[in-house]
This record gives sequence, structure tokens and C-alpha cells, in this order.
Amino acid sequence: MSKGRSMITSLLRGLASALPFLVLAVNCVAQPDSSGTNISSVVNEWSEQSGVIVTKEARLAMATAVNEAITTVSQRHPALAPARIGEAAPETLHDYLSRSQSTGRSPSLSSLLEQKMLLTGQVVPRLTLWPTIAVQIIPYTPLDFSIFINGTDYSAARMTSPPANGIQFRVVVGQIVVRVLRPGKMPCEKTLDVTEASTNQVVCRL
Repeated sequence: MSKGRSMITSLLRGLASALPFLVLAVNCVAQPDSSGTNISSVVNEWSEQSGVIVTKEARLAMATAVNEAITTVSQRHPALAPARIGEAAPETLHDYLSRSQSTGRSPSLSSLLEQKMLLTGQVVPRLTLWPTIAVQIIPYTPLDFSIFINGTDYSAARMTSPPANGIQFRVVVGQIVVRVLRPGKMPCEKTLDVTEASTNQVVCRL
């Protein structure tokens, strides 16, 4: 009998010690982290479709902005299940990127997400959170150049044919350093103070 009680006591203690982790797991399901795989795959898909490279800083900022949008919509509409809002977030980011790429403007992420959840009408466009910079390399061939944005090498994204408007990057607002290297040539380095409203173009002749 005492042995049976000992086993039950051990089982209850084990459950008690596991409770915080069970609660954490439930919270994670109720409020999904949309900065993970879904957001990353959506950004990759949009980048491939548009031919625009999304820098690592912009990707981190997008993940943060998506989670903030989920929180905002959840607070405005408590009746909406957080899991449903989280499921709609990646598609909303894709929509935001497409709208703002073509015009430089888009409704805010939270407004688009709210519109998607409530099936409401028009929303007011605003300047994009992540502006585009275009880097033109003259001559474009041979494809022996390396291109760096804030120290990160994006040479792997070179296209075999020169893009009509230069190689385009979605970046965060602030100071952006563009550096292009080509063997036997002087480096081309430009520093841009990127704002939401600025037109950002770099031409490197090397």
C-alpha cells in the first residue's frame, strides 16, 4: 500500500514540476510566434517572385512588426482567436510587401491584418516601413563583382542578366552602407541615409 502511495506521490510531483512547461506550451499554441518559419518562407517566396532581395536587418524588423500587428489586432478584437490572427499574418505580410513595392505606400500591417480578419473595406495607405534601394553596377558583366549591404554579402543573389532598375533591396530605415567590389578595380562604397520617403539609388562604375 505504501509502495502504491509512493508511486502516486512521485507521479503528482512529476506533473507539478511539468506544469510550467505545459502552460508555456499552451501559451505558445494560443499566441503563435509568427517570426519563425512561416514568415521566413513567405519573405523568401515574395523575394523570388519580385526579384527584390530582403536584407537580414529588414527580415528581423518584419518579424517584429508582424508580431506587433498580431498583438494590436488581438487587443482591438478580443473575440478573435489569436491562433487565427497568427495564421493570417504571413499572407498579410506578403500583401504588404507587394503593395509597398509597387507604389512605395501601403496600409499599415495591423490595418491590413485587421481588414483580412474582419473583411472590411478600404484602408488608408502609408509610406512603407522598409524602403527599396537600387544598386546599378556598370558594366554588369562579367559577374565577378561582390555586393555588400551593411557588411553582409549578397553576391549569391546576382542575376545573369542586368536588372532594368538595378539590383533591388528592401532595407530598414537608417544609414545603409553599400559596397561593391570587383577584382582589379577600386571599391565602390556609398553611404545612404534611407528614409521612408527617400529615393535610394546607387550607381557603381567599376
